[in-house]
This record gives sequence, structure tokens and C-alpha cells, in this order.
Amino acid sequence: MIASKSQIDRRPFRSQADRKSEEALESQYRSVAIPEVVAALSQARRESAVAKPA
Repeated sequence: MIASKSQIDRRPFRSQADRKSEEALESQYRSVAIPEVVAALSQARRESAVAKPA
């Protein structure tokens, strides 16, 4: 018997430490990045976050 898994069960596991490390690196490099690039990446991230739940 194969148990069906919901979409949330199939996502890869990420520890809280990994997420915090990624957020720290993002904030650190945002200060040295080109502002236009940061704005474009932030917009793309927001759009993909909105599109995924639908």
C-alpha cells in the first residue's frame, strides 16, 4: 500500500539553523550588493512565494 503524501510532506526538510544561516548571509550580502539587483531578486522571490500556494 502506498500512502499518498500532501504537497507539504514532499518538501525537503530544512533545519531552523540552515534557514537562519541563509537569512544572515542574505542580509550581510544585501549591504554590498547592487540595489537594483536586490530589488529584482526580492520581487522575484515575492512572486514565486505567492504563486506556490495557489
